[in-house]
Amino acid sequence: MKKVFLVLVLLMGLMSCATVAELYSQTIENKEIQEVYIRGNATVSGAVIRRYLKLTPGRMFRMSDANEDIKRLYETGYFSKIDIDFSETETGQVILTYNVEEKPVIKKLTILGNNRIKTKRLLKVIPISEEKILNENKLAEGKEAIRKYYEDRGYMGATVELSYQIDEDANTAEVLYSIEEEKRIKIKKIEILGAKVFKPRKVRKAMKTKSKFFIIRQGYLKQSEFKDDLERIKALYYREGYIDIKILDVKKELTVNKKYLNIYITVHEGSKYKINNVTYEGNTIFPDDELAIGNILLSGEYFIPENLTDDLKRIEHLYYQKGYIDTRVGVDTVIDETTGGMNVKYYINEGIKVYVNKIRTIGNMKTKDIVLRREIIVAPGEVFDGVKTEISENRLNNLGLFEKVEIYPDPESKEEYRDLIIGVEEGRTGELSFGAGFSSVENFMGFIEIAQNNFDLFNWPHLSGDAQKLKLRMEYGEVTKDLSLSFVEPWFLDKKLSFGFDLYDSSSSYIGSVFDEERTGGGLSLAWPVGRFSRMTTRYGYEEAEITNVSPYASDQIKNEEGLRTISKIGLSLTRDTRNSYYYPTQGMQTTIRGEVAGIGGNTEYYETAFSHYSFFSFFDDHVFMIKFKTSLIEEYGDSLDVPLFDKYFIGGPTSIRGFKYRDIGPHDINDDPIGGKYYAYTTFEYTIPIFKRLGIATFFDVGNLYSNLSDADFGDLNGSVGIGLRIKLPIGPISFDYGYPVITDDFHSNENGVFTFNLGTTF
Repeated sequence: MKKVFLVLVLLMGLMSCATVAELYSQTIENKEIQEVYIRGNATVSGAVIRRYLKLTPGRMFRMSDANEDIKRLYETGYFSKIDIDFSETETGQVILTYNVEEKPVIKKLTILGNNRIKTKRLLKVIPISEEKILNENKLAEGKEAIRKYYEDRGYMGATVELSYQIDEDANTAEVLYSIEEEKRIKIKKIEILGAKVFKPRKVRKAMKTKSKFFIIRQGYLKQSEFKDDLERIKALYYREGYIDIKILDVKKELTVNKKYLNIYITVHEGSKYKINNVTYEGNTIFPDDELAIGNILLSGEYFIPENLTDDLKRIEHLYYQKGYIDTRVGVDTVIDETTGGMNVKYYINEGIKVYVNKIRTIGNMKTKDIVLRREIIVAPGEVFDGVKTEISENRLNNLGLFEKVEIYPDPESKEEYRDLIIGVEEGRTGELSFGAGFSSVENFMGFIEIAQNNFDLFNWPHLSGDAQKLKLRMEYGEVTKDLSLSFVEPWFLDKKLSFGFDLYDSSSSYIGSVFDEERTGGGLSLAWPVGRFSRMTTRYGYEEAEITNVSPYASDQIKNEEGLRTISKIGLSLTRDTRNSYYYPTQGMQTTIRGEVAGIGGNTEYYETAFSHYSFFSFFDDHVFMIKFKTSLIEEYGDSLDVPLFDKYFIGGPTSIRGFKYRDIGPHDINDDPIGGKYYAYTTFEYTIPIFKRLGIATFFDVGNLYSNLSDADFGDLNGSVGIGLRIKLPIGPISFDYGYPVITDDFHSNENGVFTFNLGTTF
């Protein structure tokens, strides 16, 4: 009875203490906090703890905020116990003390049983490490991360167990992950059952999971990737209108010897639906027949989800162009049970017509406002054209100055006149790079380059913010040595004119050549857009070129070229470019027509015309077929007796007709040294098949020739080669390895063997 009485007294005491603390906290409610102290932390710094606190010096004390602070600190996983002490100063201010007890620190983290995967690799996927505070959630995440790491490498049956021991006196812990790896199993075959609309091969092609194929594909099963593959199969059917597609069953069976895995996927394809009728509701600005113009989904056509998406966008764009930027278009698709067809009904909420009030820019800390504003094709007072704002956003993205660009109406306003906000996140625009590489032409080469794509010549001392482009590059190789400086002002005289200049000094000593070539010069250029995809450029260049160190054994044709020449020339070019990528195009075309005349001063007179065309076609997803055609003519006129040797054409090698030595196609002198020509034409056909994400195999056929003059051109007298190559995609650009073998030769190359060429570069 006495024991019961003592327990009751103790409980009453504790309750009274809690009541006192609660009552005391009420007396300091809404009083100013003078200071906040942290006590008991050894591993977690006070600065880290304070980031989670809402109660800070200068704020008013609220018990609800104190409870939130404690909750947030517990959620960090760092602490096992937290409480707050309150005290009041003579001036009526509050002093808070957060008393924390930290969870144990991990003294040792061990992984056992990993015979096939190195420990250091597994440690990288675990979100916790030694000397960190024990966090049960992160330990569990680490267990799952190890299991998934094994699974993604084909160890389907790998299991992971987690255990830890705590030394309460030292407040430390030892963590152990125990792994049972099991065997790594490869996929022998994947069968698609029930597929009639598509051939099983096409369904398998939509999957990333593949069966083993010699040494090219290992064929390991990655569960997460396979799960996504089932959705890819559905998407394949869905895109073609089979919206009832279902995966009925998936079976994974080990072969008898348990070395391989067979996967059987059973699909129910369902049917396609024809559209009975298309109707509209809620439209007052545009009549039904105007909304229907350009629709892909029409009565009698099969329902394709992607076509529905395109039609929705087209209808919204129709409204956006008129300033109805709040227009929202919904749709109902209902299957008619009697006809088996589908009825499509659009619901349109038109909203009000909106105009641009003013244009505001945010996020451009370095870049001038004018750089952003001059790319915007919507002006204050105009209708808020949603399509024009999308074009403006694309133009800003194409500047290459920003990580992110968003153009949107002021979200706080629902008025008829709204501000147009241009929000950007600036990226890095200055770059210092240096590197080295090899090629079959240069052997070893090195370079250093300083570039600034947001340069401002008149903003001293910062020199940035006006989207001008400045580049200084020095390159040193066994064949060429170059130093160049270039500058471009994209909005010359505040107009859409690109003005630039360049200066360069170059020396070349081609392997196997009998002379050296020195060139020093520069040029001015002015370019402007012609339509959406085309660009016109005019350029003036001045150059001093000299042939030196001519071998005494050289032919008279080369000896006569020795000496200094000055070239003053002006040119005009028109380029149309619809390619989808600069480095790795898979679709589109690029066509350039160029003309140039030398003799506007200087002591050299010639004219030049050139034409080049590239076409890219994609097949079977990532297969790419490329056609290239290039031709060019250069002729002397006036007092010049011939085109200088250094301005004649030299072809053959990795960038023109492969399978032949570099610069070796075309006229030769009596010593069999190439002396260049004044007219060439060649064509390339190349087909690239992807193997992995960044690796492909290419086959090619190059054919063409270089002639002394246009009058000597004989298209029955050609050089051609077939070959195979590798294509590697890297962030620095493409790398190619090619082996070409001559199959068509002229008299100079009748005994040619195959030639291996490569272009390879890297930075470090």
